[in-house]
Amino acid sequence: MIDAEKIKINEIFTSIQGEGPSVGCPCIFVRLAGCNLSCWFYDTKYALKDGRLTGWQEVAEKLKLSSIRRYVWTGGEPSLQIKKIIEKLKKDGCDARHEIETNGTIKFNPKLFDKVIISPKVERLRKGLVRWFNRHPNVYFKFVCKRREDFVMWKDFVENNRLHLDKSKIYFMPEGVCNDELQKRGRWLAELCEAHNYNFSPRLQIWLGIR
Repeated sequence: MIDAEKIKINEIFTSIQGEGPSVGCPCIFVRLAGCNLSCWFYDTKYALKDGRLTGWQEVAEKLKLSSIRRYVWTGGEPSLQIKKIIEKLKKDGCDARHEIETNGTIKFNPKLFDKVIISPKVERLRKGLVRWFNRHPNVYFKFVCKRREDFVMWKDFVENNRLHLDKSKIYFMPEGVCNDELQKRGRWLAELCEAHNYNFSPRLQIWLGIR
């Protein structure tokens, strides 16, 4: 476990949020190094190990240099490290909107964040923990689909675990790292989302060719 006074950061960068409930919003992304899963489709493998131990004050100084006040904590798996750092940052003036992108396998306090975006992985589902997260109004779910069968599987998961009671919190997103893949898969996935009244998430960063 990383020292509570420091976190292992892979990179900090500014971009447009391309996925999920804040799509289109300018954000500062703080990518933390390390993950507790080994997903074959992971598109930022460089974040699994590479990183530098950084004190929370240095992080705060970097964040406050920008006029953007929406911070996205991503990874890797940020919940491995971030239990103490958010409270410290808020006290140090970084009290804007904090969002976290997580695989939902580690329990933490969702109230620390304005939005919690959980992208469950079929290899490591913790259904009880998913249901616990779902009790919080600021928690959203993003399910990645490569095939139509993936949509059916995740839709059944959503309904069996009663996540569908608030469909505004549910997003389905096509898997892919190039526009051709996303356009092909996005067409049928968008049709399924429309037919079943679920949110569709693009991968706007791929379309725009940005980070």
